[in-house]
Order: sequence, then C-alpha cells, then structure tokens
Amino acid sequence: MSELDDKRQESGQDQNIDNQSNIPAEGQRKPAADPKAGLNLSGAEDAALDQEIEAALEGVNLLDMYGMEEPAEAAAPAPTGEPKAPGVNKGRVLSVADEGLFVDLGGKSQGFLPAEECEEGKRYEVGDTVQVSIIRYDQRDGLLILSTKAAEQQLVRSNLKEGAYVEARVTGSNKGGLEMDIKGIKAFMPASQIDFIRIEDLNTLIGQRYVCEVTQAERGDRNVVLSRRNVLLKEELEQREKVWAELEVGQLRHGVVRSLMDYGAFVNLGGVDGLLHVREISWARVKDPKEILTVGQGIDVVVIGIDREKRRISLSLRQAGGDPWTAVEQKYAVGSTYQAQIVKLMDFGAFAQLEPGVDGLIPISEMTWAGRIRHPSDVVQPGMIVEVKILRLDVKEKRISLSMKSLQANPWLNIEEKYRPNEIYPGKVARITDFGAFVTLEDGVDGLIHISELSDKRVGKVSDVVQNGQEIQVKVLKVDAAEQRISLSLKGMGGEPEESKEAAAEPAAQPAVETKAGKKKQRPLRGGLSW
Repeated sequence: MSELDDKRQESGQDQNIDNQSNIPAEGQRKPAADPKAGLNLSGAEDAALDQEIEAALEGVNLLDMYGMEEPAEAAAPAPTGEPKAPGVNKGRVLSVADEGLFVDLGGKSQGFLPAEECEEGKRYEVGDTVQVSIIRYDQRDGLLILSTKAAEQQLVRSNLKEGAYVEARVTGSNKGGLEMDIKGIKAFMPASQIDFIRIEDLNTLIGQRYVCEVTQAERGDRNVVLSRRNVLLKEELEQREKVWAELEVGQLRHGVVRSLMDYGAFVNLGGVDGLLHVREISWARVKDPKEILTVGQGIDVVVIGIDREKRRISLSLRQAGGDPWTAVEQKYAVGSTYQAQIVKLMDFGAFAQLEPGVDGLIPISEMTWAGRIRHPSDVVQPGMIVEVKILRLDVKEKRISLSMKSLQANPWLNIEEKYRPNEIYPGKVARITDFGAFVTLEDGVDGLIHISELSDKRVGKVSDVVQNGQEIQVKVLKVDAAEQRISLSLKGMGGEPEESKEAAAEPAAQPAVETKAGKKKQRPLRGGLSW
C-alpha cells in the first residue's frame, strides 16, 4: 500500500465522497465511482460502465453534483474578507502527505491537492484553510483534483481592473520596458513606469518582484499594462504627509542628497525635501557644496527651520556634529600661540582658521612691524599657514582676535637709545599724504615729516619735495616710545631736493576771480601775496 493510501486510512478518508467505495491498494484498483459501488463486474463490463458514467456526467457541473455552489462572476468578498472568484473555493486540510494534501470542501465533498499544485514554499498543517480550484475529477479514485495555483490565477483575473494593485515578477526585458508575470498571467510594464529615474540596463531587474498598479486590462487578462512608478508616487505622498506631521525644529533626521546647487543642497527626508544651505554644510568655509557632498549620499541633518505654510524646511549638517565653539574657551587660552590657516582677506585684516568652524581675525595692524601696509595681501595670502597669538576671546559673540606681530621682535624697544633728537639718520619715503610723508628708518619703525618740516620755504604739495621710494637724510625731532611715534624734519639739512628748488623758483600761478561784469581779477592771497 502506498504512503498516500496510508495517510488516507489514518485520516479516516478511506471512503469516497458518498462513503460507498475505498481507494484500492496499489495494483488492486477498485472501481470508486458511486454508480459501480457494490458491483462485481468483469473487465469488459467495467469498461462499458465507465463509458456509461462518463456519458451520464457529460454537461454536469461537478460543483453542483457535490453540493457546492459556484460563486457568481465578480462575487463580493467572503465574510472573512478574502476575495472570491469563479471556481475558487475554501477548504480545510484533513491530512498532509509527501504527494499532497487531502482537503475537506464542505458537506460530503473531499478533494486531493497534489504537491505540485500547492503554493511554493508554503508549509501546510492539518486544519489550515486553503483556497483551491477544481481542475479535474479522477474517476478511478473518485476524487476531485485541486489546485491553489489555479485558484490564485482565478483570483488575479477577477482583480485585474484599472487601479488594482498586484504583485508581479520580472521575466524579461525589451527596448520598451519589462515583461512581467502575475501568477502565470503575462503583463507589460513600460520603461517610464518602472521608477522615478531612468534605468539604463533593464536586464538587471530580471527576477525582481514588484507591487504594481494595473493601468490597463483588456479582455480580462489580455493586454495587461502595469506601473510601479504610480505605486512609488502614492507611497511617497503618504510618507510626505507622515513626515510633515512628525517634523519638529531640533530633530536629527537621516536624509539623502537629491541635488546640488551653488547655494547648497536639497536633501530628501522621506518624501519631503529640505534645503541645506552652503553655510550650514560645515563649520569651515565652503565655496562649493560639490567639494563635500555627492548626489545620493546619505547624511544626518538637524532641522533648524520649518515653514508649514510655504512647505519649506531648513536643514543643517554642521550642527548635527555639535558646535565647536562650546569647547573654544577650554582649548584656546589668551596669550597662547597656535598655527592657523588664512582663509579670507578683507580690507581691515585677515581671517585665520584655528580648526573647522573656529576662525579668528588678524587685524591689519597686528600683521607685521615692518612698516605700514595698505592691504593684508601685502603680507599674507589665502591658504598660508601662519603663527598667531590669541589676544582676546569672546565665546558669546564667537570672536577671536589674533596677532602675528606679537610673535615678532618689537623694533620699538629701546627706540629712544637708537634715535636721538637733532641727530641725522638715513631713511626711505614709504608713503605720501596731504599732511606729510612717512619715512621708514628700519623695518617696523616709521617716522613722520610734517608738511611744515619739509622745507625752510613754503610747500604747496608734499610731492613737490619728496617722492615715494626716495632715499633721504632726515633729522629726528622727537621720539615717543609709548605711542610709537617719531617726528622728523628736512629743515636746515642743506642739500634741499631739486624738486623743491625748482618749485620755489617758478612764480606762483594767480587764480582769477570772475566779477559781475565778466572780467577776471587776481585774488589776493594771505600776507598780501598772490599765487
């Protein structure tokens, strides 16, 4: 006796549907159909009776014959909420064997579900409910042969309507899109409906399973067109509303960089995009977001602003790692020396980075002792590493004052011993102003020749006497070490510059004044002189 027969006997299923015949042992098959029960027939008679039974059953619905009702087309869901379709019935597993399952279909009806017709990968136990379709009637064993696969197809066919969701497997690809399989039903998904972005190699998707929306279904299961993009879009819209409901300022959230702009990056937080401004990418200065971020990169950001009315979100990457200024007071002490990198030049000084996010200002007056400079670029350039000293700290305002010249030798020390009044010293004209000329005596030590001290004679313009870069001999008038000032003079030096002599020899121009009559008169100058 086969294992199948043993299982049937153990489960009390040795009787046929009307309890009138048994399944015979292997090699000794007995007639199982009810019309032959209890008859002792020869082989010829047996064959004739089989033909008679088949003729009698012709046109008879097996479901009606066994007391089962076939659901009408597009029947409503069963009380359990499970969908029904024509030819789909629910049954209860009576026993489990290697060859398949015996299923109670209700009333006096029983059927056999072969293993190859079971749902792949599913393990069945006695008492489980299964949805099956009758695919044929085995007259010799008197059993209804069942299939869960056929039932699934029937359910799918009844649900193949525009807007319905189905699970489909990618079986192939062509230039236009993907070939899909829905429980044995062929379908097609255009390339534009696969995802939000275009996928270049569609062959990489073969074997994947996707939940899709039916966008077209003609003649039941013919010309079925699917869209995964519609499903993703609806999921994104649902997720977007969920995220908006959860968003709060100060939250730390994970996102993905969607796009990069000159002014920052847009980061997707799960259906919602937020702006990560360039100044919020790092505590260090960032010129181009592409230097730090890439499209598709996952990052953790802090929500720093929400405008629900305009649907705008402001994000910060740098704050996600903490504010470096919280430890500045402990790390950088006033009077200490550090190395810093020049990051930005301004007319009034240069900003130097001590660490990412912590910059200090080197005022132009604190860059060097070597004379007056017009612009920081005369001393430093962006990217240069310099030695600086901390002069002042203001953590609340996030300001640090730095000095470079504090680490250089001060040429004004003992300056009164080096330059004595009424002594003559060599110098070089460094800068000309309206009120005089600054003369460099040595690196970091400049003195001023006031316009009144340029010559024994009256001087109209400083440039009439001296020029930038001109080397001259000057007399020291006064030294103020505390104020770092030295007063110089050219008076009484003898050897007055030729430019000054020529200017004195030329007659002064006499500016004309126009009268009411239209005639011009010479305007008298102070002291009765005209020029």
